Amino acid sequence: MALPEREKAFDTATEINPWRIPLLLWELMEPYFKRRWKAELVRQFPEEEVVKPTISYRLARITPGGGKDGNVDSRGFSYESRSTNEQGLVEETQKQFVQLFMDWAVFGTSAEEADDLVWDLFNALNETVGPVIDKIPGTVIAWTSGGEPALPWKEQDRLKVRSLRYEIRTPLRRKSVLPELRQIVMEDSVGRWLSSRTRLTRTSADEDFQIPVEATQRVVNILTVFLKREGVLYLLKEGIDYRILLEEDLSQSIRWLDGPGATPEVGDEFIVDYEYAPIVLTRTITQRD
Repeated sequence: MALPEREKAFDTATEINPWRIPLLLWELMEPYFKRRWKAELVRQFPEEEVVKPTISYRLARITPGGGKDGNVDSRGFSYESRSTNEQGLVEETQKQFVQLFMDWAVFGTSAEEADDLVWDLFNALNETVGPVIDKIPGTVIAWTSGGEPALPWKEQDRLKVRSLRYEIRTPLRRKSVLPELRQIVMEDSVGRWLSSRTRLTRTSADEDFQIPVEATQRVVNILTVFLKREGVLYLLKEGIDYRILLEEDLSQSIRWLDGPGATPEVGDEFIVDYEYAPIVLTRTITQRD
């Protein structure tokens, strides 16, 4: 049966597959365990006695929810936020927490080696969960139990195994475009250019200088800069005495080249010829077909 059109609009916004969290942890720990223990990672628990240290993991269970009462988000995705994409359409992000139970098991060639190996793994996991949590905001990874797993009596002497269980609470996110909503997009542009000559004073040793204009204006073109000393005006050269910077809003500012250039010292006056323009706010309404 075909999905409703609205369901087809959903797209995952979860950057990392939660089933890969154990592998992300192992990627951070692997160099240490390869160097010190010559250990290898396997997906299936060994059934025979190992000949070298071996580490295994599995995701024992995954369940929806995971809040303080154990039922948060267990009924499905819920609203988290809305934003506007590049086309001006409204995108809604929905979130649902899930819980994963991650089991790690270490197998040693002796009981003593298994004890030391599981202690190393315990400390390594506690040190590496931070970088993984940074990659998946909202994730919590906590150790819940450990020990010697129950084995059939015939295998207790053959397999020297120790286990650790961690609980992972992580958000799944998905996004969708809301076709029934329209978004008003506000943009600013510049109006007619006007010329100005302004006498200014350098008040600090900061190399970057913005020409003061009204909040509703923008400097769009710096023409000439003169340095005034002892009543004489000296024309400064762009690229030698100063450089023109283009800001993110496309306005222009000055950067003094204090080293090689003849730039104003703190307290010196200078004159700038420039062009400015008023900022014009425009409004467009975008609606999904």
